[in-house]
Amino acid sequence: AVEVIAVRAWLAPALLWRSLARHTLGRHELMPSNLFAWGAAVTVIILAFQFGVGASFEARALTLGAVSLGVSIALLILATNAAAPAQLIALLFMENALALFESTMPTPWPWPVHGALSAVYLLTVVVGSWLIASDEPPGTTVAEEARDYP
Repeated sequence: AVEVIAVRAWLAPALLWRSLARHTLGRHELMPSNLFAWGAAVTVIILAFQFGVGASFEARALTLGAVSLGVSIALLILATNAAAPAQLIALLFMENALALFESTMPTPWPWPVHGALSAVYLLTVVVGSWLIASDEPPGTTVAEEARDYP
């Protein structure tokens, strides 16, 4: 629980927000705003939870549905958006879904494995943020772009 709260709910989003605040593509949508893409997203959500319900009637079925939803939405974002920030966020969605799947295991992994997984997750956020920042042409931050609008 400490790893999830400290790393995945606080530190990684703070690093990601700091990186996206400086990028002009950080304000764009993850999914295109057309009816076909949103219809596909709603269908994916329904099918993902149906997959979880069909697996069993235990408490883990909802978790399995949430895992399949996270992976499906991540793949949908990867398929519909080629912007670097959207690709990074979809990758983090998928990693969070895998961490949620790991929580359904009957015996938890030892602390060194959790530490290594947290390090890989943070490294993914840092490298992705660095790649996003290096992709942006100099002098075009969100703050500068917002200043141009009335």
